[in-house]
Amino acid sequence: MANIKPAKLGTFFALLTILMAFAMGAGMGLFEDEAKDFFKDEAYAARYTAYGVEPATTKPATPEAPKADAAKADDKEARVLTPKMEKAAADAWKYTKRAHYHSGGIGAVALGLCLMLGIVSRCGICKFLGSLCLGLGALGYSVFWGLAAWKAPTLGSTGAAKEMFEYVAMGGGGLCLFGLLLAFMAFFKGCCGSGCSLEDE
Repeated sequence: MANIKPAKLGTFFALLTILMAFAMGAGMGLFEDEAKDFFKDEAYAARYTAYGVEPATTKPATPEAPKADAAKADDKEARVLTPKMEKAAADAWKYTKRAHYHSGGIGAVALGLCLMLGIVSRCGICKFLGSLCLGLGALGYSVFWGLAAWKAPTLGSTGAAKEMFEYVAMGGGGLCLFGLLLAFMAFFKGCCGSGCSLEDE
């Protein structure tokens, strides 16, 4: 009889990844305009540091000047975004959708492979390690796209955001590949090889 208990932790992370996809899909549907405005606001806030916008020459200060400047800063209609800022905000939304797509797709694949490991593999260690790598890898790689989307407007481009979180992508992708390798070995051999260290009864 198949024993899927060693694969439960990895299966949990795979389910968590799928939950992330559902939550993001609901959030994107309900708050699409707010999310896009958020990315534009983040880009505008970083206009001096990330986009090379020069501060405007100011006139001599008057008692009303601070209030007028504050009102203008809060007035979104008065803000002017450069093409680069618009592109970064638009790309951030695209990356948000990528996070949604990846979490749904890779999460579902990871879930299926975790269950397959629990059924096919005879090695408890292979089940635990393979499923854990698949579940964590799927979650990590999906989170990478979300992090890149979040930081892209602040850093000025998606390229800079991906570089900042590349260790998350590499770690998640590497875990997925290692887990997939163990799944292949389990499918064809039933375990990690001859002399498996911990076989199910």
